[in-house]
Amino acid sequence: MKLIAAAAVALILAPGATRSQVLDPPLPASVVATGGQAYGVAIAGNLALVCQHDAGVMLIDLTIPESPVILDSLDTPAFARNAVIVGSLAYVVDRTSGLRVIDLATPSALSETGAVDTPGLALSVDVAGSYAYVADKGFGLQVIDIGNPAAPVIVGAVDTPDLASDVVVAGSLAYVADFASGVRIIDISNPALPAEVGSFNTAGEANGLAVANGLCVVADSGGGLVVLDVRVPTAPSLLATVPTVGLATEVTLVGDVALVAVGMQGLLAVSLADPAAPVILTEYATGGSSIQLSVMGRHVAITCGGSGLEVVEVFAPAAPVPEPGDVVRLDVAPNPFNPRTTLLFTLPQSGPARLSVHDLAGRRLALLHDGHLEAGSHAMPFSAGDLASGVYLARLEYDGVITARRVTLVR
Repeated sequence: MKLIAAAAVALILAPGATRSQVLDPPLPASVVATGGQAYGVAIAGNLALVCQHDAGVMLIDLTIPESPVILDSLDTPAFARNAVIVGSLAYVVDRTSGLRVIDLATPSALSETGAVDTPGLALSVDVAGSYAYVADKGFGLQVIDIGNPAAPVIVGAVDTPDLASDVVVAGSLAYVADFASGVRIIDISNPALPAEVGSFNTAGEANGLAVANGLCVVADSGGGLVVLDVRVPTAPSLLATVPTVGLATEVTLVGDVALVAVGMQGLLAVSLADPAAPVILTEYATGGSSIQLSVMGRHVAITCGGSGLEVVEVFAPAAPVPEPGDVVRLDVAPNPFNPRTTLLFTLPQSGPARLSVHDLAGRRLALLHDGHLEAGSHAMPFSAGDLASGVYLARLEYDGVITARRVTLVR
């Protein structure tokens, strides 16, 4: 979601819209204590499967995010790290015991359907068609035929220069986060003969990634969030880097918003509306160190090690498109100003409204109003206090629409 423009901008969110409105700040919904260290999480409908490291997997019903219900747990031979759910089956990577296939058909009675060991340490998995693709740490990418889930079999592999930590499949390509050797792009059009076709060595250690619409976003550990242009897979190029305070361990994409697990910093939401100029929208401090995350509608489930699974409301409900003439206008006078100005706006109907001032990185600097306002014209003063000269963003949130205007402070 792009909140910065040369003039006033109105973001209208409707069902089916590609942009998502991010709450600032996100709202905590619930915390689920897990039997082991919550490491990975996969979502299917309202069900969350949590990989609990040495305690196997736990299935949780999140129909009511504020009131999670634990349905069942199943231990695995080694250390459950990551999972993908396809239909009624979960494909779980179990570190030293490879890939495990878990039957979720009866949520209150989980059972293992099949398994295959891998030569290395199975850390991440993605599924496309009748194949599972496993990031196998020191043994690169393993391709597994899961046409018969009861008897999966390795049919292909390609080694990578370093430690394969995550994998995402998009079309005929697999994108592998390969730690110190960055991102490796592998042609899997022939699953029995996967072959590397491109790569990009990031500045940090590529730990997690997500791919969509010609972009590959990388959780690059100490290197923060890295945005790559992969429209030409044989020659990926750097678009931008977003430094993070914590170690970026995993990332997922929702429309043009990247959600990043950043260790002790928690959750970071970054707008990629302009991929070459990412904007931090908000962040959320989790109770424990965030590791992985998965999206369920407006909520995000975040694994936080010994703190369990945290469920956070990140996205606001979609709002209907206003009728013509109902779009809110926001003006600022004087503009430029020093050090006081007035924010002027008119509401077509009474209702809750929030008026705030942000810097161009999206951080809120002042909250001028947050509550009910009557219909009609309003004028609210703003004093810059000790802010430095520069350009800031006045933002009005009303009826699901965000209207923003640049303001310039000249000392």
